Amino acid sequence: MSLLELKEVTKFYFQGEGFLMGKRKNVIRAVDQVSLSLKIGESLGLVGESGCGKSTLAKMVLGLEKPDKGQVYFRGQDIFHTPQNSLRKYRQEVQLVFQDSLAAFNPRLRVREIMREPLENFYPEEKSSYLQRSIEILELVGLHSECLGSYPHELSGGQRQRLGIARALVSQPKLLVCDEAIANLDVSLQGQILTLFQQLKEKLGLSYLFISHHLPAVQYLVDKIVVMYSGRIVEILPREHLIREAKHPYTLSLLDALPIHHPRERKKRRIILPGEACCSAHGCRFHPRCPKAKEICSKIEPTLRGEKDHLLACHLMPY
Repeated sequence: MSLLELKEVTKFYFQGEGFLMGKRKNVIRAVDQVSLSLKIGESLGLVGESGCGKSTLAKMVLGLEKPDKGQVYFRGQDIFHTPQNSLRKYRQEVQLVFQDSLAAFNPRLRVREIMREPLENFYPEEKSSYLQRSIEILELVGLHSECLGSYPHELSGGQRQRLGIARALVSQPKLLVCDEAIANLDVSLQGQILTLFQQLKEKLGLSYLFISHHLPAVQYLVDKIVVMYSGRIVEILPREHLIREAKHPYTLSLLDALPIHHPRERKKRRIILPGEACCSAHGCRFHPRCPKAKEICSKIEPTLRGEKDHLLACHLMPY
């Protein structure tokens, strides 16, 4: 049984709703018929440019947004049709690591109070163990007990992000949703936090839904990579196949946007997508920007097909 399973999850938003007339002009397909499965101990990387639906999908996984269609299952139970006591257990086992580590905390609370809040929520009968438990988790993520009396603004960016991870871990979760968890850190700190995530995965048996623009970081941490464009999944493949076996034109353009390290390779022609991210009303969502688009791409939307480990939604590629 999968730890997390999404079945044709869909979320629409309405743009240009009239104040007086109540008319809804444009429908934004933020997430459209997305199906995913995540096993216990497995990590899934979600990549794509801003506005493709990654964070909206994460909100539905966390139960913060209810899908207009489709279901989200955790341990075989639909999280939006479950008893209150089961939903409480779900919120304990699925935690979020934020992008902005400063905005994620109440600036008036010290570290000891930040760590105590989730413990009071999920373990109200174990008050005597709160301090010791907080120290153990802080040390697990590389922080010292001396920071218990500090305010968030007194910590460095890397320390605050470690604190965010510690707060998420204190409820003993099984799944961490990391929404751009390394985006606000410099390169050296990104490497440290990624190494920490990998160590925590091995020690605690965690599963990750890791959302990022940083393809090398995603490839380092996750087992499987999901590429999204305009609310739809365009490619799913194992991390070790990303560089050599990626096939979708959008995935190839993301790879081509990575910095080139060797001077001899910097003169090669790169894939530059025209315009900005857009959503076609007909056919493939990506065809207005695709350098290889054909007539069929503007008429019929491709379905996600392929082998068990590598799925692709493109008319032009063999399956």
